[in-house]
Amino acid sequence: MAENKNKKTNKKTTSSSKPKKEAKVEKEIVTPQVDDKNVEYDIVVEHLTKSFSRCRNDWERLKAIAFPSSKQARLKVLDDVSFKIKKGERVAFLGRNGSGKSTMLKILSKITIPDSGLVDIKRRINILLEVSAGFNYEFTGRENIVIRGILLGLTKKEIKEVESKIIEFAELDEIFIDQQIKRYSSGMVAKLGIAINLFCNPEILIIDEALAVGDVAFQQKCADAVKQIWEEKKCTLLFVSHSEVMVKGFCDRGIVINKSKIVYDGPIGKAYDEYKKAIGSSKQS
Repeated sequence: MAENKNKKTNKKTTSSSKPKKEAKVEKEIVTPQVDDKNVEYDIVVEHLTKSFSRCRNDWERLKAIAFPSSKQARLKVLDDVSFKIKKGERVAFLGRNGSGKSTMLKILSKITIPDSGLVDIKRRINILLEVSAGFNYEFTGRENIVIRGILLGLTKKEIKEVESKIIEFAELDEIFIDQQIKRYSSGMVAKLGIAINLFCNPEILIIDEALAVGDVAFQQKCADAVKQIWEEKKCTLLFVSHSEVMVKGFCDRGIVINKSKIVYDGPIGKAYDEYKKAIGSSKQS
């Protein structure tokens, strides 16, 4: 009798184990990220972290080396940040001053090195961050166009094709373009820097408040040029500005960074609302 009971219980246990086949159904329900492979991404960032030293002098730097665990040694600017940007997307990075927006763009531009994480850039980047940076002030404007074009990966033939457009857009006449740029005003240098990056066939265009250079007419000309370049070449656009009109006019997606972390990533209208909330909460705190 005991053996028969055991047999019955064994049958029950074996029959109760049958529903495990439902696990196969669960695997089918979970949507695999196959479509993700078909999407062409220009930028992939995963678990990115960046911090800067708080040290004010050599003694504090020596202390930071001797005691690396000191909380005062580093200021974390970006903390475990991840996102992907598709080819041709127009993305605004939003956040209050000091939130890490410009640091993020400098890392993407390979100006700054991250502490950890993955940064994968698929195509050539043209940068409008510090538009007067990278010039040799002993060279003429024309010579700097050639040098910057080569550094951006263009051939001499391609540079020659866009040279006249750059000179015209920068509002430099034939006298100034062949002068050493150390004789230029700061505004003239900035205009030349913007023109070079706009017309040297950008594939990924990064703009950080650079469109505020010059008078109102030149700013509008820059804005129109950026829109035209995107429409013609469908380059990927990364944009930083506090202006609601600018970000909503240029971008359809917004990434909001607050206290070194991404707090929102989505449509630009909602993103700007989240940005205003982040500013309000930071003021209250």
